[in-house]
Amino acid sequence: MKQTWHSKRFQPNSRHSSSFGLSMTFLTLFSCLSLGLSLPLRAADCLGPASGAKGYMIYLHGFEPLTSRSSEETENRRLLERLAREMNYRIALPRGVVCPKQRVCWPAKDPGEVLRTFTLIQNTAKGCWQGNQPYTLLGFSNGGFYAFKLYKAHRDARLKYIISAGASGLWDPKKDKANPLSQFQLMIGDKDITLNDASKFAERFRDVDSGFTLFLFNGGHRLDYDTLVKVIKAQK
Repeated sequence: MKQTWHSKRFQPNSRHSSSFGLSMTFLTLFSCLSLGLSLPLRAADCLGPASGAKGYMIYLHGFEPLTSRSSEETENRRLLERLAREMNYRIALPRGVVCPKQRVCWPAKDPGEVLRTFTLIQNTAKGCWQGNQPYTLLGFSNGGFYAFKLYKAHRDARLKYIISAGASGLWDPKKDKANPLSQFQLMIGDKDITLNDASKFAERFRDVDSGFTLFLFNGGHRLDYDTLVKVIKAQK
């Protein structure tokens, strides 16, 4: 479609204008990041029934390329579509913000940033359902590491369950306290490169939360459908 410009002195063709627009977009993104500003996320994709859902979930992906979806997350999307269909779940899939190394992620360098990121997530996910329904947050890989940081920091009484997949967490019994608002669970493959850290974390965290379970499955760094269903069904 032909573009209309107010100035008659500059009439760029579509190729040049597209490049200019893309350059300005990245300039804006990285300028905001350098100033420590939170960037608005685009509206979340939604899976499952728009009404009458049995449960509600927000899914946070792992590290992703800026302008595409990885094969790993493409497979995770298929798994979540199946979960929405078979368990009658409404699932919100927000996309993270631009982080260093030109990747999309969930910023969480300190509790304040964790909560600012959470506000962005909530603002985009709320388009998938109305009201104040209790919900689950599932994070994979980078999203999973973020999920446990959120567990320690959030005060959202609607967030009943947090599931971390393919990740771990840091727990200092001298300063950290269990969050009474959410139940936390961890699932990971027995060949995942993070398994050793996850196992050590589980030993420490189990002492403060008797309802916590480390769910193991056969495989590497991925989501596992059967294990995820088992974790969901174990929620109290």
